[in-house]
Amino acid sequence: MEVIDFFVNQQAEMPLLVKNKIKSIKKSRFIFSSINKSISNFKKGKGQRIVLLHGLRGTGKTTLLLQIYKKYKEKLNIFYISGDALLSHNIDFEDVILTLDRLNKHKIGLDKKFILLVDEVTYIQRWDLKFKVWIDQRPNLMMIATSSSSLGLKNSKELTRRAKNIPIFPLSFREYLAVKYNISIPDSFSDRLRKKIFNNILPESEYIKVFSYLKDYNLTALYKEYTRNDLPFSLEVSNEKEYEQAIKRMIKRVVYEDFPRFANLEAKILQKAEQMIYFISTIPSDGVKIQTISETIGISKETVTKLLNLFEQAMVIKGVSCQGRKRSFKKPLKWFFYSPSLRLALSSFWGVTSDLIGNLREDSVFLVLSQFDKDIFYSHGIDFIIEDIGFEVGKKKKIKKIRSSESKFKIFILSAEEGIEQNKIPLSLFALSI
Repeated sequence: MEVIDFFVNQQAEMPLLVKNKIKSIKKSRFIFSSINKSISNFKKGKGQRIVLLHGLRGTGKTTLLLQIYKKYKEKLNIFYISGDALLSHNIDFEDVILTLDRLNKHKIGLDKKFILLVDEVTYIQRWDLKFKVWIDQRPNLMMIATSSSSLGLKNSKELTRRAKNIPIFPLSFREYLAVKYNISIPDSFSDRLRKKIFNNILPESEYIKVFSYLKDYNLTALYKEYTRNDLPFSLEVSNEKEYEQAIKRMIKRVVYEDFPRFANLEAKILQKAEQMIYFISTIPSDGVKIQTISETIGISKETVTKLLNLFEQAMVIKGVSCQGRKRSFKKPLKWFFYSPSLRLALSSFWGVTSDLIGNLREDSVFLVLSQFDKDIFYSHGIDFIIEDIGFEVGKKKKIKKIRSSESKFKIFILSAEEGIEQNKIPLSLFALSI
């Protein structure tokens, strides 16, 4: 009876929870349309019935679940539960399904469509195996799950081919403009811009058109502001200092909560991990050398490699390979932050933020490119390469001397300056391509 009471209370409290959590959020993240498409396919009996939303802490995954609940609660049988609440009440996941069967007076997801939203899913022991079992037994059941940490979801082996993984990135420039300033730049604009870039066509008409969307705002100033506020919780704080402190608390949770749960690291290594990510925030993307970090932080090279991998899985940073590198001559990875403002907040501890402008610009370009769903590389003379397009980043930056083997690439210079000419595109315009 206690389990049933818990679920009855959960159901009764959901409207108030949704109201309090998302009352100030006027617009949904753009990724919401992708989730809607998965639900639409489910209603038609198509597509994958397990959807996993993963990403850096603080990117709004719980908010997305609550928005899904709000949208579909009158249209579909849907229920929201949090894994940490189940853990605190000592409720097994099997009891969730069986209790919902009793409350609904039929087996959920058997004959009728049912969506189960599971937040903080990694608090459920062997959650991935249990998902697989119940999805096989209930052909009309769909599960959408999140975790505050990306680590627990990305390590699942049971659902490698059974689940649709949707990465949740920091805010895009368009999202920031829409939420903060009510400036709406349509998908069709971004589609045209992106198509022109990948067809090596200078997007002059898009550069002219964008000013009609901006009202009296300055595009370059807005972009500079955005790169310092690209995580959703920047919209909830009152000043830069408060935002900076929120980012530092988030990193502490990644290191001291997520790493021990998913990697079983000793306390002294956790302290070194925190020191390491602060140190990485102060150096260029191509300056992250395992030997240097090992000597600076005082840990083995094997531990440095392990920690880099963990931060990558947590979607804090990402390593980019050199294109065409051979085993006989391995070039090191270049490491970028998914969030430019995250690098800025961490590096402020060392007081070197004025030296990081180039790094922040490269991070902001990486954030855009990482959402193109294409492999990203770099080369000796090109900052970023996707397919046969190269991107060089910097103010008044000229293309470096490119070796003959790289001459096949079409090059765009992404400049901090306004204006569009030859192969130069303003960074602020390029950022609107997603």
